[in-house]
Amino acid sequence: MGFSSRFHDAKKESGVKVNLHDLRGTFATRCMIAGLTDQEIADILGWNTKDVAIIRLKYVDQARVVVAMAERISRGTK
Repeated sequence: MGFSSRFHDAKKESGVKVNLHDLRGTFATRCMIAGLTDQEIADILGWNTKDVAIIRLKYVDQARVVVAMAERISRGTK
């Protein structure tokens, strides 16, 4: 059995209603909030930067990104 089959079985058993694509999108969004560049995210996920940029515009609230960057800066100065 491949990863996809195992994921499907686990999803069915748990009752979770997401698919693997949803998880990849969530991971991409979390990477964006953490400050990774579109190129870095594209490299990790095997996507192109244009698709990453579209996700960034659609799902990532700019205020959250600014807060996350401020938190990273603050941690770096301690």
